[in-house]
Amino acid sequence: MTNSEQNELRLAAWDEYKATRDRLLSFQRKVADWIKPMGALYDRLFGKSLRARETDLLEFPARDEYAKVVNEMRATHLAYLRLRQEVKDFGFIVEADDALVSGAEE
Repeated sequence: MTNSEQNELRLAAWDEYKATRDRLLSFQRKVADWIKPMGALYDRLFGKSLRARETDLLEFPARDEYAKVVNEMRATHLAYLRLRQEVKDFGFIVEADDALVSGAEE
């Protein structure tokens, strides 16, 4: 393999890593957006009012949407970890705090 071909593979791996990282971050933001309405519902059910409004439930994802996001996030996380190691093997510097998820290899 020529140096040019190896550089192309190296840069392609970096591009794929960055795109996967961005996708994983977008999934994390989406899931984080669901936390606020869940907390508000909890407060309504177990706080002073003891009742939830139907509008509180409209902010929750449908079961299918939730399952789809969680499954895609899992697959993206596995791809991210694989690509992270790949770019490290190519000599790119990846910060330890870039692991995005506790327990990732280091």
